[in-house]
Amino acid sequence: MINYNLPRGPVALAAGLFLLLLSACQTEKSALETSSIFWSAIAKNDIVSIKKYCTTESQYLLISPQLSSRFDNATFEYGKILIDGNQATIESFVTSPLNKTRTFNTYLVKESKRWKVDYRRSTVQFLGNKIIENVFKSLNSLGETFNRQLEKQLPLIEKEFESFGQELKKGLDDFNDELDKSFPQKEPHTDPYKNSI
Repeated sequence: MINYNLPRGPVALAAGLFLLLLSACQTEKSALETSSIFWSAIAKNDIVSIKKYCTTESQYLLISPQLSSRFDNATFEYGKILIDGNQATIESFVTSPLNKTRTFNTYLVKESKRWKVDYRRSTVQFLGNKIIENVFKSLNSLGETFNRQLEKQLPLIEKEFESFGQELKKGLDDFNDELDKSFPQKEPHTDPYKNSI
């Protein structure tokens, strides 16, 4: 595993540009360069470049209305880089035109010996909290509805159990009566010679 830790700010930008220029001489783009090109393309809505640097598996998510407006004219910076075989994770910072900065991870994998951004995994961080929040709201609402329905039905359920209990007791009593009729208990056998001399 290779671990790079790049500083943020103007020095980071200069270092990033240096790495980009250095790797421009190579035929394969580095994970950092791929990430930089990909996110710049997202900010510019450059679909051709986005598809080129995105994993095949996550290309169907490229036109996500929830995310497209978030990245319009955004700027990106990069921090810590972890490379583990055919996978890479790059600490990424996106700053919106309103100067709000958010930290997230860019995940990359090698496809055909080239680094590609796993858009699905990288962007789930932006949608994940909202999705989870919506799921919990839905579950909470469902639970409240179920509780209200249960409270309304509880007296009826109690009456049904009480009625069932009475019917069960009557059924058992009737069964015992039938058993007594079918199998009457015999009087205890008495010895006729008892008490005789």
